[in-house]
Amino acid sequence: MENPRLDVKSVDVNLRDSCSNHVKTVLICSKLDDCELLKSTLDRYGFIVEHTTDISYVVSVAYSLTVDIMIVDGPSLYSDTASVIGRLLLVNDRPGIIVRSSSNDDVDRIVALDMGADDCVDVSCSAREISARAAAITRRTSVRPEVKRKLGSLEFAGWELQADRRQLLTPTKNIIHLTSAEYSILRCLLSNPGFVRSRSDLRYFPNKSNDDDGRPRMMDVLVSRLRKKMMSYGDENVIETVRGLGYRLITR
Repeated sequence: MENPRLDVKSVDVNLRDSCSNHVKTVLICSKLDDCELLKSTLDRYGFIVEHTTDISYVVSVAYSLTVDIMIVDGPSLYSDTASVIGRLLLVNDRPGIIVRSSSNDDVDRIVALDMGADDCVDVSCSAREISARAAAITRRTSVRPEVKRKLGSLEFAGWELQADRRQLLTPTKNIIHLTSAEYSILRCLLSNPGFVRSRSDLRYFPNKSNDDDGRPRMMDVLVSRLRKKMMSYGDENVIETVRGLGYRLITR
């Protein structure tokens, strides 16, 4: 029995709907000539796309909340691909990683997957297929439902943490300016909402500032300061102290 032929227009509509439901932003890091075609195809399916040839830019963007998927050229094109993937794996709520390999040998693709990439494709892979793979990855790795991702920000329980401005928008639309340490604490708590994060987790989360001088109870002081700022605009305490363990963000 012959398999029925798929209607290309129907596939495109389904893919576009899938992308709009799950995927927001993509960063392409590539020196290859087909980037404009890939970028335009991803854009057509509802992605917000940025392109760079600077692989060092990839890690800094990963901490900014603005990217859901990283599409990076493989080790045969960028000698730093391995170290970049390793650093991305340390990012809480990290983006999905797709590596494009220009090697005819499957070793390049196997190495990328062993390093921690979510997917690896040959450079001959069509832009449409890469779009479908990106949508599939984000369905598996999407942010917990009580935290909604927007471009450059995270929303939770009526609050909005804005990454680019390092500030917090209250449920009543007032602006709370955050220190680097306060911002880092919220990002760490939001990486696993509802779960307890220890003082060590908060202390060593990326982007921590010198506000934390390393004293054992200094993290308690910083959390207390952040909690007071937030409670001045709302009756409920959203940062819960779990005695002997650490802190938990209440997002419902």
